[in-house]
Amino acid sequence: AFGGLPAAAGLVPVVHYTWGDSIPGTLTFVPEDSLVAWCDSGSVMGSYAFSTGSNPFERWACLMDSSWNLYNIDNGGNFWVVTYYHQYDVTPSVEVYTGGEPLTESNGIVISGTQLGVTDTLDTLWSGHSGEYWLDRATYLVYSAYSLGSTATERWQANYLGNPVSYFIFNFGPRLAIYYHQYRCDVELDGTDASHTVWYEQHHFFGASELRSGMYGTVVTWTDNGFIIDFSDSTTGSPPYRTLDPTFWTVTGYLVKTIRYAEHPLPPPPTNMVMTAVSPHSIQLEWEDFPHEDAYFVADWSDTTLVPGTDTLPQNTVIDTVYDLLENTAYHWLVVGIVTTGHIFTGDDIAYTLCEPPTGATLVDDGDGFIFMAVDEFPNDGEGLSGYFWECVEGEAFGGRDTVVSGRNVVLITALENGHWFTYHIHYVNGDGIVTPEYEEIRVYVGAAKDYPVSWGECLHRGWNMVSMSVDPVPQTPFVQFSDDIWPFYTTSVNSNIYAYAESIGVFCVPSDLSRGDGFFLYIWDECTYVDVHGISNSEDVVMYLSNTLTSRDPGWHIIGDPFLRDIYWSDIIYAPGTMNLYNFYYHWTRYGWAFYSPYFSVGGLTDTIPAWMGIEVLAGTGGAMVRMQYPQHYPKAREQREDGLISSIQISAASGDAEDRYNFALLVNKGRTKDYLFPESRPPVSDFVALYFTDQKDFDYTTTGVEEFDGKKNEYSFDFEVRRVGGSPDDAVSLRFNTDNLADGYSASIIDRETGEEFELSSIGEYSYKPAGNFVGNPYQEWICPVLAMDKYPGDVHQFTLVIKKKGPDIDGFDTSCDGFVRLYPNPFNLATQLVVNL
Repeated sequence: AFGGLPAAAGLVPVVHYTWGDSIPGTLTFVPEDSLVAWCDSGSVMGSYAFSTGSNPFERWACLMDSSWNLYNIDNGGNFWVVTYYHQYDVTPSVEVYTGGEPLTESNGIVISGTQLGVTDTLDTLWSGHSGEYWLDRATYLVYSAYSLGSTATERWQANYLGNPVSYFIFNFGPRLAIYYHQYRCDVELDGTDASHTVWYEQHHFFGASELRSGMYGTVVTWTDNGFIIDFSDSTTGSPPYRTLDPTFWTVTGYLVKTIRYAEHPLPPPPTNMVMTAVSPHSIQLEWEDFPHEDAYFVADWSDTTLVPGTDTLPQNTVIDTVYDLLENTAYHWLVVGIVTTGHIFTGDDIAYTLCEPPTGATLVDDGDGFIFMAVDEFPNDGEGLSGYFWECVEGEAFGGRDTVVSGRNVVLITALENGHWFTYHIHYVNGDGIVTPEYEEIRVYVGAAKDYPVSWGECLHRGWNMVSMSVDPVPQTPFVQFSDDIWPFYTTSVNSNIYAYAESIGVFCVPSDLSRGDGFFLYIWDECTYVDVHGISNSEDVVMYLSNTLTSRDPGWHIIGDPFLRDIYWSDIIYAPGTMNLYNFYYHWTRYGWAFYSPYFSVGGLTDTIPAWMGIEVLAGTGGAMVRMQYPQHYPKAREQREDGLISSIQISAASGDAEDRYNFALLVNKGRTKDYLFPESRPPVSDFVALYFTDQKDFDYTTTGVEEFDGKKNEYSFDFEVRRVGGSPDDAVSLRFNTDNLADGYSASIIDRETGEEFELSSIGEYSYKPAGNFVGNPYQEWICPVLAMDKYPGDVHQFTLVIKKKGPDIDGFDTSCDGFVRLYPNPFNLATQLVVNL
């Protein structure tokens, strides 16, 4: 029995196997006992973990649990010695001395001890969390000298010497260690030296009072939290020096003070001035009272003669209310102390701008565990004093918390528990932390999933639009998400309302599921359809990995989108840390064709922001790209719209059978404003197996929009276009339909069928039909390729036309042609203008 008292240990049960039978026995510690036996080969011999004298508080053990210590019998001549350790059940715990903050799990005390002859760390203890351990007799239970969270200015320490706490284990029961929560005190004794020293008393220094004398220079010491450190008012020496400064403080944090000693001391200035907003037109000032001042007054900084800004107050009156103040005006208040000797001591100053109540509280965004709020900016804050206090008055138990923000009128509150209401009161914070009594209120239910109505009818082209997922859809199945709003909704490979682009094989496929940030083409039957997408929005950044497959038809091209329910700046994507190898432009399909945006070019049809639900095409460089989309932390401001350069437009549609190509335009635009409508590159068009294209004879380019610059000098403008058909029935006629509602006044429009030479005035016909010449070529791959790419690969039959827009000739009907010349004029030099009347 190691290190213990074997007399009370009792017997140790033992066992071995002979002739196939289990032979029990016992051994004793006094004197040391042994067992010699012949044992069956392949059997075991062993002793029980505890002796018979063990009880719930004291034991002799060779193992920590109640099992058998066994030895395998695989040869003869074995000799085993089993060591038993005398142990006691010990329950260590820690407490903090009166007045100190309790110990926490992250600021706990590490304990160590010895078990079965091995010394090691046992656990970390804190207030309310104790332990229970079997420790070897005649060893030590050791507590660390300091807590894990102790720093250079704050500590939880066990004793004056800073040594670990040790308990010698000689019986069972609790072991309590007391720790003292202390702060460092740095006090400069200005004016003292070896001949002029002071004393100080630390109340409750490790739970007791301590008096030290002969101090000068700087005193660095530690004092228990919540108790007093006190210095003498005068020094030793002849003559002694005195002070009128405060000489004692209640220590509740790191203390840094200066006490000025002198033969003829001066009182300190008033300090600790605070202010409270009483109403929009009055404030209350309060400051710390010093017994050496005979009077105080409060002055406005703008009063350079220090004449009181309000009134002179008698000694020990340390509070004043100022009335009749103006809104949106900055005030600087100064508290001044006066002594009978005529000395004036300027003290703390404080600044405040009275303002109107908060306005414009807005819920910008909310989603999975977060809310994003904004309020109007602090009005007329020329002194830079403003801040914003977001006070949570409902939902504190579910993660809601008060938040103060300076310099920004928005706040993002995260880590909220879903399924609860949260109410925030928004105050303006002014001056030195003064909160306006008035507030704005926002109340929102935070849930993991919400319905978002989205209109996808603004920029449709032939019924298709390029969109994206701004939420994590729940469920992810396209049919479940869209079939309730788009009906019928098809998802077959040859006839689908939705296609996503598979870059690795270069074809458009029907997606089986959708995720946040995914982009795709969606077809709707009506010009404007509202689609409820059920899903989860959140405020975490999104990282996407985009491939670049060299064997693909279009290597590196992907359709993605804004993954948030707020506008996101394109520059915040391409310049985001972590975004790599992504080209700096993106494309989106509009009713005028493919528009692109890049911060490096001044042309293009899109803005620098990507709204929610809008799909975009991006290009990943060789080897692929990593894209990081950062949740926008700024509140979106209204941006100026570009001047519309459109003069007039004609809409042309082509239809064949059940297929129709709508939203093609011929545009007359102001000269110099063409960049709003001209897009320098064309991506593969979306098609319903019949497509109408305007052709640029110079560059042999094809686009769904024809554009001519208007300068007012030409009498005629022409647009060449062609209709191509692939798929459908060869016997179907093709019809052209025109909408001239937006044709400019004074102009007429006609079309020329270049195959037959016929010309038709559009005002006289609403539709023009023709029979294809029979050179129809079907799409042999329409079983697996989306209509989006069909026209580029299989042009089918082609029919060519010219659209002509002309100035109308003069209409002379109704005019009197029997006379001409000027009507008699009556010029008057005092008139600003003279009207000339002419007969033609």
